[in-house]
Amino acid sequence: MKIGYVRVSSEEQNTIRQEVSFVSKKEAIDTSTPTGKFMLTIFGAVAELEREYILQRQREGIAIAKQQGKYTGRKRIESPDFDKVISKWRNGEITAVKAMDLLHMSRNTFYTITRIAASSSISRNIAGISVLPAKMLAR
Repeated sequence: MKIGYVRVSSEEQNTIRQEVSFVSKKEAIDTSTPTGKFMLTIFGAVAELEREYILQRQREGIAIAKQQGKYTGRKRIESPDFDKVISKWRNGEITAVKAMDLLHMSRNTFYTITRIAASSSISRNIAGISVLPAKMLAR
């Protein structure tokens, strides 16, 4: 059973070091034996099961928090003059950096919103939106 692969420069060294085995003297596990391989597989399965339980509990906790109104996401960036600033930027009256400063937006947020606004008919409704719905970002 190959547990790891050591990348080396020559093909001869590659074939010599291709097999890697794990030996734990405390737990008496040696992955070069069938029993050791079995134990390693069991440990991996138990770890994966525990991780799935953690994720399930997390999803349930988030659902409960959403029902109680405690999990609402981040606050919106309010930009009532979004259209005015964007039109100035598109006309070349201000730079993109100045527009980002006026709108209090990061570079990524600014370009994401302006790209989406330009490619769709929502430019009038986009003012004040900092986090767009996933279906809009997928375009």
